[in-house]
Amino acid sequence: MEIDTVRVLRQSPGITTTLALSGETRERVVVRRVDLSMTFPWSWHWLEGELEAMRRARLPHVIPTQIAHKGPDHVDLVRPFIAGLDIREWSAQESPQSLDVQLQLMCNLFYALARLHRMGIAHGGVKPANIMLAEGTNQLVLLDASVTRTQLAAVTHPVEGPEGRYLLPESPGLAHPAAGFTADIFAAGWVLLESTAEGNRTASALRRANPRIGTHAELSHLVDIVGLPATLRPIFLKLLSPRAAIRYESADEVLAALEAVVATGGGESALASAVAPPRQCGSLAYVEPPLVGRHDELATLTACADGASRSSGAVTCLSGESGVGKSRLLDAVATHASTAGVTVMRAGAFDHAAARPLGLFAGPFRDVVAYLTAHPREAERVRGEMGELLPAALEQIPELTAAFGDPPAAKNSDSGFGDHAVAAAPTAVARLLRSVFTKEQPGLIVVDDCQWADDLSWQVLAKLASTIAMEETRSQSNVSLICSCRTEAVAQVRAWEISDIEFLDLQPLSAADTEELIRSIGDRIPDEIIPYVTKYSKGNPLETMLVFQALVDSSALTRESGRWVMDENGMASLPLPSQSRDSDAASGRDSVLVSSRLSLLSPDTQQAIRQGAVLGRRFSSRLLYAALAASPTDVDQLLLEATQHGIVRGIADGGHAEFEFTHDRLREAVLRTLTDDARRELHLRAAQALEGVPAVRADYDIAYHFDRSGRAASAVPYALRAGEAGLRHNALDVAEGNFKIAETGLALCESADDTARFRVHEGLGTVHMLLGNYDLAAKELAWAYELTRARSGLDSSRVATLLGELAFKTGRFDDAAEWMRQSMHDIGLRLPRSSILAAVFAVGEVGLLTLGWLSRRIRPGRAGTERDRLAARIHNRLLYEWWFVRSPIWLVLAILRGVRFANAAGSTRERAQAYSTAAVISGVAPVLAPLALRLADRSLRLRQTAGEGWGIAQSHHFRGFVLYAANRYDEAIAAFDTAIAAFDTVGDRWEQVAAMWQKALCLARQGKLHDAGVLARDTYWEGKRRGDRIGAGTALAIWVWCLPGEVSMETISRELRQTNSGDRHTMAMLHAARAWRLFHAEQDVQAVDAFRQADELIRGSGIRNHFLAPILTAHLQVLRLSHDAAPAWWTEERRLQATAARRQLTRARWSAIVFWGERPAVLREWALMSFSRGHKWRGRMILAAASRSAFRYSAQGELAACALVATLVGLTPRRGPLSALAPVTELCRPLGIRVDRGIVESAHSRDALVGRGSARHQALLDAVSSIVASEDIDEVLDKLRDATFATTTARRVEISRHTPVSVDAIRVPNASPASMLGDSGAAGEAREMKLTERIIKPVVGNDVTETAVVAAFPLGESEHHGPTMEVLAALAGAVIEREGLRRASMERIVEVQEAERGRIARDLHDEFGHLFAGVMDGLSALQNSEDATTRQTATDVRTIVRQGIQVARTVAWSLRPSGLDDLGLTGCIEQYVEDCRQMYPIRIELTATGQPISVPPAVTTAVFRIVQEALTNIGRHSRAGEASVMIVSSADTLRAVVEDNGTGFDLDLVGQRRSLGLIGMRERARLVGGRMSVESRPGQGTTIMVEVPIRR
Repeated sequence: MEIDTVRVLRQSPGITTTLALSGETRERVVVRRVDLSMTFPWSWHWLEGELEAMRRARLPHVIPTQIAHKGPDHVDLVRPFIAGLDIREWSAQESPQSLDVQLQLMCNLFYALARLHRMGIAHGGVKPANIMLAEGTNQLVLLDASVTRTQLAAVTHPVEGPEGRYLLPESPGLAHPAAGFTADIFAAGWVLLESTAEGNRTASALRRANPRIGTHAELSHLVDIVGLPATLRPIFLKLLSPRAAIRYESADEVLAALEAVVATGGGESALASAVAPPRQCGSLAYVEPPLVGRHDELATLTACADGASRSSGAVTCLSGESGVGKSRLLDAVATHASTAGVTVMRAGAFDHAAARPLGLFAGPFRDVVAYLTAHPREAERVRGEMGELLPAALEQIPELTAAFGDPPAAKNSDSGFGDHAVAAAPTAVARLLRSVFTKEQPGLIVVDDCQWADDLSWQVLAKLASTIAMEETRSQSNVSLICSCRTEAVAQVRAWEISDIEFLDLQPLSAADTEELIRSIGDRIPDEIIPYVTKYSKGNPLETMLVFQALVDSSALTRESGRWVMDENGMASLPLPSQSRDSDAASGRDSVLVSSRLSLLSPDTQQAIRQGAVLGRRFSSRLLYAALAASPTDVDQLLLEATQHGIVRGIADGGHAEFEFTHDRLREAVLRTLTDDARRELHLRAAQALEGVPAVRADYDIAYHFDRSGRAASAVPYALRAGEAGLRHNALDVAEGNFKIAETGLALCESADDTARFRVHEGLGTVHMLLGNYDLAAKELAWAYELTRARSGLDSSRVATLLGELAFKTGRFDDAAEWMRQSMHDIGLRLPRSSILAAVFAVGEVGLLTLGWLSRRIRPGRAGTERDRLAARIHNRLLYEWWFVRSPIWLVLAILRGVRFANAAGSTRERAQAYSTAAVISGVAPVLAPLALRLADRSLRLRQTAGEGWGIAQSHHFRGFVLYAANRYDEAIAAFDTAIAAFDTVGDRWEQVAAMWQKALCLARQGKLHDAGVLARDTYWEGKRRGDRIGAGTALAIWVWCLPGEVSMETISRELRQTNSGDRHTMAMLHAARAWRLFHAEQDVQAVDAFRQADELIRGSGIRNHFLAPILTAHLQVLRLSHDAAPAWWTEERRLQATAARRQLTRARWSAIVFWGERPAVLREWALMSFSRGHKWRGRMILAAASRSAFRYSAQGELAACALVATLVGLTPRRGPLSALAPVTELCRPLGIRVDRGIVESAHSRDALVGRGSARHQALLDAVSSIVASEDIDEVLDKLRDATFATTTARRVEISRHTPVSVDAIRVPNASPASMLGDSGAAGEAREMKLTERIIKPVVGNDVTETAVVAAFPLGESEHHGPTMEVLAALAGAVIEREGLRRASMERIVEVQEAERGRIARDLHDEFGHLFAGVMDGLSALQNSEDATTRQTATDVRTIVRQGIQVARTVAWSLRPSGLDDLGLTGCIEQYVEDCRQMYPIRIELTATGQPISVPPAVTTAVFRIVQEALTNIGRHSRAGEASVMIVSSADTLRAVVEDNGTGFDLDLVGQRRSLGLIGMRERARLVGGRMSVESRPGQGTTIMVEVPIRR
C-alpha cells in the first residue's frame, strides 16, 4: 500500500503514529510504525494473529487495523481515520448529559470490550484517545485494539504522566507485557469517570486528586468529587476498587450490571439525583464554574501555549487582584496545552510559609528529575546542552544526581574578591528548564502567585523569560512561560525590560457576566438571588462562589424537588460586611463567609483545618498526623469532611497524600480566625512535627515555625543551617532571613555559644557584602572577627580577608592593606617592609618554588592543608590590590607566592587561579606576554576540565588582558567579549566591569574612539550602580579620553573627590582625564598642571603598567601643542616649555621601549618635533618607524595620524612604510575619526548618547524650537547659524545672501600651526582645503538672490552632518516663508482696517455734521420763544448737542486723524496728548527731538496707533499721576517712548493672559520692520519703547 505522510501525530518509545493519505483513494488513514526491537520476542506473532482475527470478525464498535508493511526491524499498521471527538472531549462539549445518554455510552463501550474479550483479545490501551464518538452519528468506536504501546513495549519503559492512572494498581507506572481483560475494564472505568467529570464540570478537581487509590474511602471521595448519579456509584466503586477481589471479573459482568440499571428505569428515576449533590454541599464544592467573561484572555494565553509547539515560545504575564480567576484561567490553559501535546509544568509560591531557595520551582524540579531519570538518553542530551552550567544546576537541585550521577567536587565553595561572588544559579536553572523541552516535546511552564516567590526564583524567571523572548532564539524556543501574579508585582516583571512580554490584567466581571456565572452553578436559581450575590461579590468570581456557598450553608438557599428555594429571612440574617473593594473589606468578607462554613464542621475538623493552614497552603497528611498527634484514619476522616465542604482538596503528588486549600484567601481567612496565642501554639506543634518527620531541607520550615511560635532560641541550629544553605545557593534573601532568626534566638540565650555567634555574623556579613550593603557588611564582619580570637587562625584569617576585600571594593586602600596584613599574620605569614625586601623575598620565592617542585617529584600525592589554600587565595587577592598601589616588584612577589601556595595546596582550583593571576605580569612587562599567554591558556584548560564556570570566565578575561598587553587587539576583544558574556551568566559584575573597560581600551587602540567611548560610558554607569569606585573611575577616564566633549569638568572633579587617595592608579587616570578635558577646552596651562599631578602620582607610587603608559604620551602631546602656541621663540616661557617637552619626550621614549603599544604615538610626536626644528630627514625616518609600528599592531587611528603628518610635511615616498599609507580621508571615514594637530579624535564626539537621551538630539530639538519661535528673518538666520554650531562639528558657519557662494568667502582656520610644519603661514593657506570640507544648503531664494547656510568641517565629517544641516535649512526656509506670508496678510489686514476707519470717520463727519447743524438751527428758533421754560430747555439741549458734536469729532479723529497727512506724526501726537489731558486727570508731558525728512505713511500710522494705545491704557488702567511721551527722530530710525508712574504689572502674568492690546502694538511694530519693548514691575510704573526704521 502506498501512503503519503501528512504529519506526525505522536511519538513514544517503540511506536510512531502519523496521519497519511492513501495512495489510491487519497483517503485519510492513520499509520503506526512499531519498532520490533523494543517489543517482546513473541509480540509480532501475537499481533499478526489478533489483527487477522479482528478483521474477519468485523466486530461492532471496533475499528480494525491492517498490516501494511513489515520490515526486518519494524512493522507498519494502518487503519481508517475517524473524524470526531474522543469521549472526554465529547463529554465536555455535550455538558450536561442525561443519565440515559451516560448509560448508553457505558453499555456500548463494555459491549465492545466484551466482544473482544470473548475472542481472547485484550485491547491493552483503553484511554480517552482510543474511544471516539464519530462525527455526525455520535457512534462510539474503539481504536487501536491490540496495537498500543501498553501491549507491545518492554517493561523497562515506564508510562509517562496521566496515562499511568489507567494501569492497574498492581503494576503502577510500567507497561505490562500481558495486560489483560481486567486491565481493560479498570482503564475503561477511569475513562468513564473522567468523562463524567468533564460533563459535570468537576474535571479540574479530579485531576488534582491522587490517581493511586489506596482505600475504599479514597475511592468514595473521588466518586463524590465527580458527582456521579446514585445509581452508578456502586458500579464505579466496584470498577475502580483498590482490591482486585472486589472488582468485576469480566466486561460481560459490567454490561449486565448496567443493563439492570436500564431495565429497572434507573435512568429516569435517578435524573434528579444526578443533578443534586450527594451531600449537603458535596458536588458544589467540586464544581468548576465555566470561564465567564474571560474568552479574550483565554485566547491570548492559549496562543502563548501553542507557540511552544511551533518553536516560537512566548512569555505572558497574567495579573489581577485576588479571586478574579487567574488560577482558573491557568487550569484551562494547562488543559488545552496537554490536549495539544504540550508538556505542562506547574509552579507556584505560597504566603505565610518558610522561604526556601527556588521554592517557586519545587514542582517543576520534581517533574524534571522524574523525566530525566526515566529517560537516560534525554538526560545525556540535557547534560550536553547544560555544559559548564551543569555543576551549578546540580548544586541548586541535588535531586538531579539521580539522572546525571554524582556531582563534581565543589569548586566554588567560598566567595570573595575575584571569586564567584554571585552564583550562576539563575542562568543554570533557566537553561535546565529550557533544555528539557525539544521540538518533538514542547513545554509550557505555568507559574502562579509569583508575588510570594523568593529573590532567586525571581532571578530564574527573569533569565528564563529573557531567553525565551530574545529575538535571535525565538525561532528555536520550544517552551512558553506564563507567570501569574497580583497587580502589585507587575512592576517587578516590567523591571526585566523585556519588550516581548505580553501583559494581561484581569478586571472584575461585569454585571451580565456575574449573572451568567451565578446561573451556571445550577438550574432554576431565583431571580432575587442574582442582585444579592452581585452586590456583595463586586464582579469577583471567587467572592461570587463564596457568597453563593454562604447562602447554601446558612440555609438561606436550599434545594427542593429539583429547584432552588430562597429563604428571605435567612438572607437578611446573613452578616455580610462592607461592599468596598479595598483589601480590609475583602478580608472581612472572607472571614464572615468562611466562618459560616467552618461552623458546619465538627470541632476536630476545624482544629485540623487551622493546623493545616499554619503548615501551609499545601500540606502533607503525614505531617498533619504528627502535628495533631492523631491516627491517620481519624485525620483522613477529618480531611474528607473538610474536602466535602470545599475548604481543602486532595492533590496528586506521587504516592503521598497531599492537600491544599482551594484558594489562598480561604487559608488567610482561616488564619485570621486564630488568636495570637493559638497561632503560636500551632506553629510550635508544626515545628515539633517537622522535627520528628524526616524531610528534605526541613531546616527552613522548622526555623520558620519555631520563630513564629516565639521560640527563636529553639530555632538557632536550624536557622544557622538554613542560612548557610541559602548562602551556598546564593538565595541571599532566604539566607538573611534565617541568619536574623538565629541572631534573635542567640540574643534570647543566656549562655550563647560563640561559635554560633561567629557563624551568624560571618553569614550576615557575607550576605550584606554580596548585596552591596558595605556598611552593614563591615559591621557584621568586624563582630565576627572579634569572636575569632578564641578560634583557629584560619577563621580569623578568612574573616580578615573578607574585610580586606570589602575595603578594597569600597576604595579604602589603607584599610584593605591593614586587613590583608592581619589575615596573613593570623596564619603565620609576613610581608616585606620595603620594595628592596620585596625583591629579596621574590628571589627567595623562586628558590622555594623550585624546592616545592622537586619535593612533589620525590614525594607525590602529598595532601595540601587548608592554610595553603587560604594563603593562595590571600595572595591572589593581594595581586589585585597591589596592582593599583604598588610597584611591579610587589606584583611579582604576589604572583610567586600565590603559585607556590597553590601548588602546595594541591587544589586544581587554586592552581588555575594562580596561573590566571600570574598572567598580569604582562601588564608590567609586555616582553613576557608569550609566557603570560601560556599561563592563561593553561589556567583555562584546567578550569574547562573541572567545569568551573566562574573560573573559565576569569581565564578568558585574563587572556584578553595578556593579548592587549601584546598589542593583539582583535584577539583581545574576542576574549573580552567571551569573558563579559560569561560573567553576565555567572553574575560577577565586578569582573565584568573590569573586562568592559579593558575592551574599551582595545577599541581605542584600534582607532574606534566612538565605540570605545560609548562602551566606556556604559561601563562607568554600571560601575557607579555597583559601587565599584575603581571600575567607575577608570571607565570615566577612558570615556573622557575618547569623547572629551561629552563629559563635564564637574563630573570629573566629583569622581576625583570620591576616589580614595590611596588608589593612586585610578587617581592618576582621573587627573590625566581632567587634563585631557582641559586641553580640549583650550585651557593649556591648567591641562599641563593636571598632567603634572598625574605624573607625580605615578612616580611617587612606582606603579608601572600598560594602562598608565598612555598618560606619558598624552602629556607629551599637550606639551608640544602648548609649546607651538606659546609666545615668540626668544621668550623665557617658550624656552621653559621646550625644555619640558624634550624631557617628557625622553621619558615617553623609555616608556615606549617597555610598552610597545605606545610606540606609534611616541614616535609620531618625536617626528613632529623633529620637523618643527627643521630636521626633516630624521623626522622622516622616525615617522616611517611610527608607521611600521602602527601597521604591526593594527592601530588604524595611529596610521591616520601618520598619514596626516606625511601630508602636512609634503612627503610623497615611493617605497618604505610611508608609501603604503592611504589618504587621510580613506583612513578616517571608516573609523569615524579626525586628526587635528596630530591628535586622533572622534568625529562623533557630539553625536554619542549621553545618559538616557542623546546630546545631539537634544541640541537638535532645542535648535528647532528656537528657529520655529523666531519672528524675524534676521533672527531666523541667526538662530540657524547657532543651531548649526550646536548640532554639528562645524568649524565655521556663515549665512550667504549671494549666489554662487565663493570659496574665498569662507576662511577656515588652519588645521595645524605653522610651526608644526616648519613652513610659513602661506604654505598652510595653500593646503587648507585638503583638510577641510564645505557644505552649502540653500535656505530661501528667488531669481535674483539666494540665502544659504555655508559650513566648513574637518576632513571626513561632512557626510555625517549633511542631513542635519539640510533639515535645519529647510526648517529655517519654511519659517521665513511663513513669516513672509504672515507679514503680507497682516499688512493687508491693517490696510483694510485703516481704510475702513477712514470711511467711518468721513461718515461721522459728513452725515452727523449735517444732522447736528439742523438740530442747532431748530434749537436756536426755540431759544427765541416767549416761554421761559421752553427757552431754558432749548439752552440745555443745545449744550448736550454741542457735547455730542465734540464726541463725534473726537471719535472720528481717533479713527483716522486728519492731521497725519497735514500736521505729521508729531503734530497728531501733540493733539492727542492734549485730548488725553482733558479726558484723564493725568499730567502728560510731550518731548519731540529731531525731524526726519520724510516718514512713510505706514510708519506714521503704526507709531501713532502704538502711542495712542499706550496713552489709552495709561488713562484707563495705570492709576498714574504723571506720564510722558518722547519722540526721537533721526535719518534712519524713529523712536517713541511712553512712560508712566502708575501701578505697573507683572510681564509674565500678562504674557500668560495674552493681552490683546500689547499683542496688537507689537504686531504693528513688526509689520513696519520695527521692534517694541515693554518694561514694567508691580508698583514701579511702565515704559513702552518702539523703534522703527524709516528707510528699509
